[in-house]
Amino acid sequence: MTVEPFALKQTKQMKKPVNYYQAQERLTKGEDYTGLVSKTVPNQSLTVNDILTRFSRGQPIQGERQIYYDEQVDPTKSPDFDLSDVTNIENELLTKQAAIYAENEAKIQAERINKAELEAKTAARLAELELKEKNAEKINK
Repeated sequence: MTVEPFALKQTKQMKKPVNYYQAQERLTKGEDYTGLVSKTVPNQSLTVNDILTRFSRGQPIQGERQIYYDEQVDPTKSPDFDLSDVTNIENELLTKQAAIYAENEAKIQAERINKAELEAKTAARLAELELKEKNAEKINK
């Protein structure tokens, strides 16, 4: 039984290098040497400067650029905006403001009622404890 040197074992197991012309025959576009299809999406990567800038600002470092949408549209900038629209917007805002005010007043009133009930319960419990204490003093005498 002959023992092969370690270096000889490595050369038998190593793959032969592939040059450019041989690789063209073996691979299709989008594949790499492992046979897996690339999952890279074009124009979704960050440059090194972008990564460093994001890191220094404490922003999340992700593989894609975040897109921000402007949700609020200014109705006054539309071409068909007129004074009747101003009145409609004003009425909508006043209605919303009145609803918010009524909701806040209802919450404040509910808190006042809860506070009064809690104070009444506390006073009743305190009176009950004082009565028990007086009875205990009479029994001990």
